[in-house]
Amino acid sequence: MSTVLPPFAAGVLIIENGLILAIERDDGRLGLPCGKIEPGETPAQAAVRECREETGCEVRLLDYIRPPYVGLDVVDQNMVSLHRARILKRGRPTTPGEGSPVWVTSGRLLTATYADYNLAAFKHFEVRF
Repeated sequence: MSTVLPPFAAGVLIIENGLILAIERDDGRLGLPCGKIEPGETPAQAAVRECREETGCEVRLLDYIRPPYVGLDVVDQNMVSLHRARILKRGRPTTPGEGSPVWVTSGRLLTATYADYNLAAFKHFEVRF
């Protein structure tokens, strides 16, 4: 019998003016705002918190439009729950040393570290690339 594991990480996909909000990490990796789900958090709560910590943005999840994408990030071997979101308020990142928020094209994320996960998520959310 196989066991279905819950997501270990959660993040957001934010698209504005044809660009996607990403994090250019200090180690050179480029990815979506995402991180570990803390004990007692739901994936949605973790996605909102991680976005605020990494980008400084307060967001509203758009799960009512399309459910989150849950898939395996083969790079870090994590199940990730990715939620579409929109920015309500911009601010400054609160987690120093993680990287810098950047706006990139979907194509750039399809050639970055997490390309396979991003491609599956983009298809789920019907992102044009």
